[in-house]
Amino acid sequence: MSDETADNAAKGGSHSWIGRIVTLAILIAAGAGAYYYYTYSEAHPSTKDAYVGANIVHVASQVTGRVTKVPAETNTRVKSGDLLVQLDPAEFIASEKLRAAQVTLARQEVATAVAAVAAAKAEVASQEAVLKNAQDQYTRVIALVKQGDQSDAEKETVTSTLDQARAAVAAARARLVEAEANVGQTGASTNARIDVAEANLTGAKLTLTYAETKAPSDGTLGPVTLRPGDFVEAGQSLFPLVEDGTWYITANFKETDLHRIQPGMTAQVTIDMYPDESWTGTVESLSPASGAAFSLLPPENATGNWVKVTQRFPVRIAIRNDRPDAPLRVGASATVVIETDDTDKKN
Repeated sequence: MSDETADNAAKGGSHSWIGRIVTLAILIAAGAGAYYYYTYSEAHPSTKDAYVGANIVHVASQVTGRVTKVPAETNTRVKSGDLLVQLDPAEFIASEKLRAAQVTLARQEVATAVAAVAAAKAEVASQEAVLKNAQDQYTRVIALVKQGDQSDAEKETVTSTLDQARAAVAAARARLVEAEANVGQTGASTNARIDVAEANLTGAKLTLTYAETKAPSDGTLGPVTLRPGDFVEAGQSLFPLVEDGTWYITANFKETDLHRIQPGMTAQVTIDMYPDESWTGTVESLSPASGAAFSLLPPENATGNWVKVTQRFPVRIAIRNDRPDAPLRVGASATVVIETDDTDKKN
């Protein structure tokens, strides 16, 4: 073998060992990467099946009426107490006036009834005085009759007079009871008729305030299609209002991830419309059932062609809308990563 052949053989062996070392290094790096990915995934379950949510109030009128003004506009921000819809108040104003008049009438009726009670009491006192005189006269005449100084005819007269006086007292007392019943209670300030009339008046005043539908909280309006002249029913949903106060993420995690997720854990949230931004949230709660179980038509798996599919369970994550330059919008897609090792760090 020549020297050149030996040199080539040595170089070939050297290249072979270098190739093996490189291959081994690649395999070790790949294994380390796979191990790191596995351990990271175990400690940080994630999902891209997540969406932004918020409390949505469906604004409705509390009374029935015709719309006269709609200051609210689609997609505009409102403050709590802002006027959203004005109904024609004419009917409610008329009702309030009617109820106020009924209060006045009730007070007048009670005053008349109270006066009638006073008159009935006076009549009772008068008839009782007549009865006492009749009783005294009866006593004197009976004594004289027994002595023979008066005739039996006089006895019959005073007896009849006494009976009439007793009947008159009984009738007067009955009229007093009736008058007191008309009053209802001992005084006009506590009379039931006045209480009912005043309650009706309070209700009419309250109904008048319902002619104005105001924003229940700060937020942003959805589509407003209501126009002046429309007729709305009490309780009819008019348009949605997305509240500012509460924002959250509904993240649908695989059932195999749920055992690692607990309320209070920290979550990192990325919203698709803001790929360069991230939010830190907190796990609030885990759904007691899968999303499919809450659907209108739950799946029926008792069939011969059943295929096992990994179910997903909604996890609610609270976040704060504290970035004016990145406003949150309901329904936006998001990616969520849960830091399951965060609880251990805190402990």
